[in-house]
Amino acid sequence: MKITVFSKSLTNRLQYTLDVLLKQLLGLDFQVISDFEVFQQDSGPKINYSHQAISSKSINIPSHNLLFEKEIKEQNIEIFKHLDLSAFFKVTRGNTDLPFDIFAMSFYLISRYEEYLDFEKDHFGRFPAKESLAFQNDFLHLPLVNLWAKKLGEILVSKFPIVKIQPPKYLFQPTYDIDHAWAYLHKGFPRTIGSSLKDLVKLDFNNLKTRFSVLSNLKKDPYFTFNYLGDLRREYDLKPIYFFLLANWGKHDTNNSLNSPSFQNLIKEISKIYPVGIHPSFRSNSEAKLVEVEKNRLEKITNQPVKKSRQHFLILKFPETYRQLLEVGIQEDYSMGYASQIGFRASISNPFFW
Repeated sequence: MKITVFSKSLTNRLQYTLDVLLKQLLGLDFQVISDFEVFQQDSGPKINYSHQAISSKSINIPSHNLLFEKEIKEQNIEIFKHLDLSAFFKVTRGNTDLPFDIFAMSFYLISRYEEYLDFEKDHFGRFPAKESLAFQNDFLHLPLVNLWAKKLGEILVSKFPIVKIQPPKYLFQPTYDIDHAWAYLHKGFPRTIGSSLKDLVKLDFNNLKTRFSVLSNLKKDPYFTFNYLGDLRREYDLKPIYFFLLANWGKHDTNNSLNSPSFQNLIKEISKIYPVGIHPSFRSNSEAKLVEVEKNRLEKITNQPVKKSRQHFLILKFPETYRQLLEVGIQEDYSMGYASQIGFRASISNPFFW
């Protein structure tokens, strides 16, 4: 089923947004035309996306300027409620099916427009949840774009019963960041000695005792939970993804020794059963070349291409991070969340293109 959309012009922003809302979330094909006469003559399901209500035989969505602009600038946003959902980019004119620009609102959220603007960074230089529109207006816990897409689908079906909505299928997929496969084992001799001396200086005898109990095979390493995770996978038929940190050692990158045969063998065994991805190091955010170095390490160990990633500490910088990932061949990133809050950072619960 093809939906005809009338707009004064087809911009990249509009194309992108229609791809997400109509094609991805509603399963509808579409075409955009700017010829008023052709639009009027179309007898199929159609959406008028403009400043004027052209026809009562179409869905009328009022247009905001956002999708026709090229610059990035502060936007005047006022949140209001409609159909019990938060909305913004209200456009006042008569005879509309929605009192706001659902496309501009969706683009603002899924493009992470606000993260391209000036904001107060946290101590790691990240965009914090508290700075987000979603957190400040109490809809971070909602996939607002999905919910409004569903409402749009209902409006389309009510006016054009021949429209068949094909919503995406949902699944639960756990993902694991492997910062430390072991707490005490396979750290390398210098780090083990250094950590033991640090325990002594701090008079942390409990940790020192546990460390030597594990190193002496008297106790299991508390971080090694892979057998347990395997049991969960079999019991619940899960399809997890494992992200491995393979960084040069540093203050915020304290993974197991890259030269440890046990660590490498663990990665090999995991990759035979599950998809794996790279966990780009903290340091790679200031030294972009390290993303490729670390990805190549994982590929060498697993003997398979690496296409997935999730940022260590969830550090995302727009647009730098995604440009770096694209350059080294990453196709799927799983970093779109906040370190301090659960919820939908981009207000959407589906995979989507940057």
